[in-house]
Amino acid sequence: NNLCIKSFKGGLMFTSNGTGSYYNIVRSQDYGDNWEEVMIFPSNVEMPFDIAILNQDTIYAGTTHWFDGGGVYRSVDGGDNWEHIGMYDFHVLALELNSQGDLFAGTYGNNSQFLSGVFVLYKGEEEWTQLCSTLVNDMIINSKDYLYAATDFGVLSSTDNGQTFEYINDGLFTGDV
Repeated sequence: NNLCIKSFKGGLMFTSNGTGSYYNIVRSQDYGDNWEEVMIFPSNVEMPFDIAILNQDTIYAGTTHWFDGGGVYRSVDGGDNWEHIGMYDFHVLALELNSQGDLFAGTYGNNSQFLSGVFVLYKGEEEWTQLCSTLVNDMIINSKDYLYAATDFGVLSSTDNGQTFEYINDGLFTGDV
């Protein structure tokens, strides 16, 4: 099972991979010709759902742990070593970086407080800030730094770095069949 795949210039690629016994993150430095395991999750209850690449050295992985743990991990050496940088206990399904290097995490709840939404770790900061509270399935940031979040209730849009959000559901099916 591959949950996501991301690439960066120069042939750098990361994908999350797994089976019933464990999940991992693997890296290619030659456009996918060769792969090496760089991070192992030793159970089938913590899964890396998304990866964001800031540059060839700084990579982020968002995970979901179904019981206790998970969150966001960061490598600052191209994927060789990883550290947990927050969002402990959250189901992090989406990660995106804007042009300033701010990291956005889209969450689908957590195990203890039932918090969900879009969170941001501003570049150079150590504390996460919640920007909105809705169940987030996926996110994308476009070339204008507009943030879009796929939620259970439609598509949220922010044109001001997550300070305000609005649903842009015109033309989308948002009800029951």
